[in-house]
Amino acid sequence: VLKASHFFLFNGIQIDENLPAYDVPHGFEEQVAASRPNRAVIANLEEALQSDNSWFLIHGSPGSGKSTLSASFSPSLKTMVVACRYFLKIPNDSEPLALRRSKIYFLEYLENMIATTITGQRLPKEELSFEQRLARMGDLLDQFAAYHLAKDQTVCIIIDGLDEVPSLEEFLGVLPQTIPMGIKIILSSTSPQILPSSYRNLVADEQQILVTPLTMSQCEGLIIEELGQDLLSVDEVQDVAQKSE
Repeated sequence: VLKASHFFLFNGIQIDENLPAYDVPHGFEEQVAASRPNRAVIANLEEALQSDNSWFLIHGSPGSGKSTLSASFSPSLKTMVVACRYFLKIPNDSEPLALRRSKIYFLEYLENMIATTITGQRLPKEELSFEQRLARMGDLLDQFAAYHLAKDQTVCIIIDGLDEVPSLEEFLGVLPQTIPMGIKIILSSTSPQILPSSYRNLVADEQQILVTPLTMSQCEGLIIEELGQDLLSVDEVQDVAQKSE
């Protein structure tokens, strides 16, 4: 049944199924619980989000903590919320990667996320072509922005793992490049260079946040927290911290 549902969705055939999780997927829960917040990077991201811009990028080398940040980011501003976190790759996930990087699956995910946020129900099924659904996305985002603005909220949509998408321009093309005021699109990849030029132009330097490794003191604190104070000497803790990512 699971394989059949994946086949139908990948080929644009809508089916009745449970709504996907819009917050932290189960595959990231343990990773987030064990992580230590990279406060410097979070501060840079929150500062960037204060601008009127709509598109943002967090980037860094593999293992630097981009996905952990995408999964754990919780804005300190009470008026800013994260509506969804779309991960192209989830640890130990049953869904095939080909499905999650499908533009049809991504479109349906966004449609239902917006509909369930506003109405509590998935979007009613209609006999619309993919192109008609793309054209409708602008109106859905307008309604989504208006819903949150009425609550005095700015809303973030996080899309992590863009390096996994071979046809990135088509995938991101599910979203219009002009995003309604009050919606922030936060992309995540290893480098700005993987973005198609049309999207790189939307993300100015001040909208790009480099994810840097934890500081030495943070690494040392995490090592002591995980291993205890008696297992390693101070010098050994420092050596391990120096060799860590």
